[in-house]
Amino acid sequence: FLEYDGDHVTVYDLIHQRLPAGWELKKGVYRKLRVSHEWATKRLTEAGFAIERNEESRGMVTLVARC
Repeated sequence: FLEYDGDHVTVYDLIHQRLPAGWELKKGVYRKLRVSHEWATKRLTEAGFAIERNEESRGMVTLVARC
């Protein structure tokens, strides 16, 4: 699940992994910086990358850049 906090989002992972001895729950947490796709597109272009794909659908952004 996700917790939004300004320019960061805290991601909590809960993963059930099937092992020979049975199921094991793995947990993890990490913070990610939130940036707009406009910001990322601009910075990639400024760094010399060519934007090949820049789409937004149902809240998910796909950005593909090639050097």
